[in-house]
Amino acid sequence: MAHPGPTVCIVLMSALALLSGCHGEDPEHRPEIQYRISGTFTEEADQEQIEELRGRIEPHNATLIVMESSPVQYRVQTVSAADCEEVRRTLSESPIVAEVGECILHNTLPHEDQPTEETAST
Repeated sequence: MAHPGPTVCIVLMSALALLSGCHGEDPEHRPEIQYRISGTFTEEADQEQIEELRGRIEPHNATLIVMESSPVQYRVQTVSAADCEEVRRTLSESPIVAEVGECILHNTLPHEDQPTEETAST
């Protein structure tokens, strides 16, 4: 069986995302994700440390997406500018985070984070 692609995303959902319709309920009623931060973890970061960091950013209505790459990259999605800045501060203070990007406002459309066949293969 062929490998699905160079980046396989592992989505670690926040409690808010679990309660807001990402798992079987109407997706139109979930909060729109509006802000994103991207960056990389250090080479020393392990799964346990990443899970601990996820637990620290969850209270800020954040979703952490970890991409299988070298170095390991991440993307965090939040629902407000204030949450994004709090998450950015938490990331920048973490010893397992090598790079922290800026909070970027992202246009939100329903299902825009769902890759299509065309975009998944590029």
